[in-house]
Amino acid sequence: VDNDAAALVDSLFCAAADPRRRAAPGVTMAIEVLLIEDDSTLAELLGSALSEAGFAVRTAADGAEGLRVFTERPSEVVVTDILMPRMEGYETIIELKAMNPGVRILAISGGGVTGRGEDILRHASMFGAHAVMKKPISLEDFVSKVRDLAARDACIG
Repeated sequence: VDNDAAALVDSLFCAAADPRRRAAPGVTMAIEVLLIEDDSTLAELLGSALSEAGFAVRTAADGAEGLRVFTERPSEVVVTDILMPRMEGYETIIELKAMNPGVRILAISGGGVTGRGEDILRHASMFGAHAVMKKPISLEDFVSKVRDLAARDACIG
């Protein structure tokens, strides 16, 4: 089967299953990613990498703001830091999954002052993150991981 034909069938199937994916003929809809990161420099860097890869990106500086943004318009994929002010990533993940069990979540963390990023990310997975990445993050690996989550989200919901 031709890859273009397979992609067309997949997109039609997914559009039928999810009205958010319907677009006018010939129009490609960008997958929305909500990026929740309290480090503004890192948020800008990660957001730019996702935008350049074709994603529509919205940002929030902490979990509380992220939930507000998500409530206004749910994203298909959410990337969240774990250690943040006001509302940490664990609670954010739990709330996001309660609002929309199908949302795909990538948790990121450097481990904070403890340097125990692996432990923090293991807990994030237990709370519902589908994928995790330890900071510092390779932009190429980051975009690839988000693409994988977006592809899984395409028909799983």
